[in-house]
Amino acid sequence: MFNLKSTKTLGIILTLLTVAVLYLYIGDGGRKEKTFKSEIVSIDTSAVTKIVIKPKSQKGNEVKLVKNNSSWKVELTDNKFASVPKKKVNELFSTLQKIKAKRIVSKNKNKWNEFEVGENSTSVKVFENSNKVLDIILGKFTFQQPRSINSYVRLSDENEVYETEGFLEMTFNKDVNFFRNNNILNENYKNWKSLKFNYPKDSFELKKVENKWKINNSVTDSLKTENYLRTLSKLTSSEFVDNFTTGDVKKSVKIQTSDSMFVTINLLQADSVMVINSSTNMESYFDASKNGILDKVFTVPKKLTK
Repeated sequence: MFNLKSTKTLGIILTLLTVAVLYLYIGDGGRKEKTFKSEIVSIDTSAVTKIVIKPKSQKGNEVKLVKNNSSWKVELTDNKFASVPKKKVNELFSTLQKIKAKRIVSKNKNKWNEFEVGENSTSVKVFENSNKVLDIILGKFTFQQPRSINSYVRLSDENEVYETEGFLEMTFNKDVNFFRNNNILNENYKNWKSLKFNYPKDSFELKKVENKWKINNSVTDSLKTENYLRTLSKLTSSEFVDNFTTGDVKKSVKIQTSDSMFVTINLLQADSVMVINSSTNMESYFDASKNGILDKVFTVPKKLTK
């Protein structure tokens, strides 16, 4: 049987052992190692004024997005800028804010290349005015079961490589043109009343009458017409022509909506250069010779009739 003194001594020993264990596993144990942190990205999106991306695919060329009042612009060559749709900026912020560290996979600088988080990898810098609030390097991705994708990331001023969820390269490893407004049209064709086509040698009107599309009072083929209108209403292109300023109108389509608004698409020519430009995206000119754009915009009656 233990006496009172022995019991008290045993209690003190147990207390000291408990404190020692807590110190080793919760504290740094005198080794000054960093504790694991899952929150590696913390930004106030409303305060961000600039995003600088160095995509791996662009071999060192940076993509610079800057905030201009409440809108965003992407820097082109020759100190020119183009508008960035708000949706694309929101996607960038959403992806960054979802980056949560699942675990540390390495603390060894010699392992950076293995996880593709070295100098030649995609990186993202986020600024609030001149203050850099994030500098993160996005490494390779891996497929894991069941149906999940993980990526490796590293903060530029740390050796630690973190594993996180998601396919980050898909969002950030893009060229300048990806972030621009690439819409020729982005409309709901079900609200359209008529389309007037003006060509050098011919003109005609595609008009909706009692929910049927007609050309010169003749009903068109419903499937052919539906396919054409659907394609035209969501038409995009990544073939920008940035040095184009003005040219002669060679063809045009003028669309009237059910609320009596008008949208116009023009085929413009200057010397041998031909571009497509729409009234819904006036600042962008698209190469008319690429990806069959001409046929998608400027149809002819025989392609719509039975």
